[in-house]
Amino acid sequence: MGPDKVNFPTLVERIENTMEFYEDPLDNFAAFFALQRGLGKWGGEQLPADDPARLAFRLLFLHLYREEIPGVFQWNEQSWAAEWKEKYEPHREQLAAYVRRHLVLRYID
Repeated sequence: MGPDKVNFPTLVERIENTMEFYEDPLDNFAAFFALQRGLGKWGGEQLPADDPARLAFRLLFLHLYREEIPGVFQWNEQSWAAEWKEKYEPHREQLAAYVRRHLVLRYID
């Protein structure tokens, strides 16, 4: 099954409503992909900072940032997966710390 066969809204809705992740890492990566697209390109840019989609996105990042990106999410050599490996993976612990700090400041404070 590739990303073109995934029911993204259903995957995302469950995580937004429960803040619980799937057992299958592919489902979590699919939800993360859908949230990234939704929050950055498909109208979610206008959502408030405390929207459940934004919290779910940050929590999924923290859940997945140490995992290898599955092949079905690496469409070509120029994909964002290649950019992640080159630019961000070497700094992923610092990036995760940044996300954690902002979660604490935004949602727990």
